[in-house]
Amino acid sequence: MPVHFRSIPTAGCILALLPLCLGAPCAAGQIARGEVGAASPKSKVLDPELQSALRNAPAAAQWPNSNFARLLDLATVHIRPDGTVVAYYRETLKLFNERARSQAEVSLPYNASYQSIKVLKARTITRDGRVLEVSPSEIRVTSPFSEYPLYGDTMAVGFSMPGIEDDCVIDYTWQEITRPVIMPGHYWDTWAFTGQEPVVLSRYTLTAPATKQIRFKVYNDAGVKTSTTTSADGKSRVYTWQLTNAKPIEVEPAMPPLREIRTWMEVTTIASWQDIAQWFWKLANPQIALTPAMRDAVAKTVAGKQTDAEKAAALYDWVANRVRYVGLEFGLSAFKPHPAPEVFNKLYGDCKDKAILLIAMLQAAGIKAQPVLLQAQYRAPISQQLP
Repeated sequence: MPVHFRSIPTAGCILALLPLCLGAPCAAGQIARGEVGAASPKSKVLDPELQSALRNAPAAAQWPNSNFARLLDLATVHIRPDGTVVAYYRETLKLFNERARSQAEVSLPYNASYQSIKVLKARTITRDGRVLEVSPSEIRVTSPFSEYPLYGDTMAVGFSMPGIEDDCVIDYTWQEITRPVIMPGHYWDTWAFTGQEPVVLSRYTLTAPATKQIRFKVYNDAGVKTSTTTSADGKSRVYTWQLTNAKPIEVEPAMPPLREIRTWMEVTTIASWQDIAQWFWKLANPQIALTPAMRDAVAKTVAGKQTDAEKAAALYDWVANRVRYVGLEFGLSAFKPHPAPEVFNKLYGDCKDKAILLIAMLQAAGIKAQPVLLQAQYRAPISQQLP
């Protein structure tokens, strides 16, 4: 599937505390209730873009160190005036050998509380030109985190591509609709143009109201072509980013993270990190509260401690050791902490729940603390990246 990640839509953050710089574990929670469709009988008719991709597909001998080639890696995204995002994705791969067959097991994640997903086409084109389709009965919906203490709306639509053999092509298209629940009025996405396999065509197209200011940045640019057009009525703009015939990235011992090498892009309507901080603070600040039981626990924990650093360390240990990690990532609660008294009473919560509880307990000890949002998935500096 396309390598595109949504920074905020996945709650992959760590919350630390200032001025103490105390961290807490974190896990990701993303995805949603989905709608599953299937290929229609007409899908056996190959469209011109796919026909062109098949004609120009590289032979396995051209890339002896690669298991497959990405022929089409496409995103077509529409931001509606009400903030709803309708996106269409297409993935077309030529599988060179048996080692590529894992690509035929497809999983499309989504967030059921504010997203829906629909498979539009899924088919295999064999070496002799036969078109084998995935039937509706073969499409499944699963929860990818069922074995972890992480409960939320993360779901995935999955299916197995039929008739897999060397030099076959798999082609699938799906629609994803996202309702404006997280930071309504804003859009953000991340798209990778290159990877460890050759890419014939990677294209990201975004249509947005002309009133939206679109900010983007391409990292490790290997020749991405960009264009912008305005509709005849002036109400919308179409932004396109495209890269063709990209060579695979060779894996080497002790190489830097792929994110620091590949060509990828960020696109957003968010002007600054402060906008994100203010949005989160409006969710988190009301959850910082204290009860008499919490004040008693704080008093016992800091008894005998002389300095603020000693008191902070003792309270940190209390939260870290007594509050077990359980993620309840349903809807907005993937981003909004639960009330500190609730976390204190239940003795479980996720990273942001633990942070808010610790902030409340520190305040009871006379120590000022604030939450800090950190990127947990990628440890690279973020100061030069877009929000």
